[in-house]
Amino acid sequence: LMDNAAADVLREFAEQGGEVITLARRVDKLKSCRNFAKNDRASLVAEMSMNKGLIETADSGRFGIAVHKTDTGYALHIVNYNFNQESHKIDPIESIDCKLNFIAEKVSVCSFPEKAEADAELQGDRLIIRNVGIYTIISII
Repeated sequence: LMDNAAADVLREFAEQGGEVITLARRVDKLKSCRNFAKNDRASLVAEMSMNKGLIETADSGRFGIAVHKTDTGYALHIVNYNFNQESHKIDPIESIDCKLNFIAEKVSVCSFPEKAEADAELQGDRLIIRNVGIYTIISII
C-alpha cells in the first residue's frame, strides 16, 4: 500500500506535468490520476505497449539501456552483457542501431574501459554506436 509521503510525491509529479497511473489501488490523493482496476491489467499493458520510448532498439539480450534527461539533452547509458564463455571476458558489441524519437544534433561518447575506438554517429533519426565496451554513455544534444 502507499503511504501519504509517497502519494504526495506522485501528486506533485503529476501537477508538474508528469503522468501517474495506478493499478488496482485508488488513493484519494491521486484521484485526479488515471487508475486501472485489477481486472483491467490487460488494457493497461496493451495501452502502454503502444507508447514509443525516446530511444528504440532491438532487444538482443547482449546489452541493457537506460535514458536520462540532462540539462542539454539526454544521456544514453549502455551496459554490455556480451559475455564470452571461452575467454570469461565481456566482448565489445560491434554495433547498436537505435531509433531516436526526438531531434538530435550532436553526440559524444564516454566508455569504460576507455576505448578509443568506441564511437557514435547520427544518421537522420538513427543513432549508430560502434565498439561498445563494458559501460558506455552517449551524450545526445
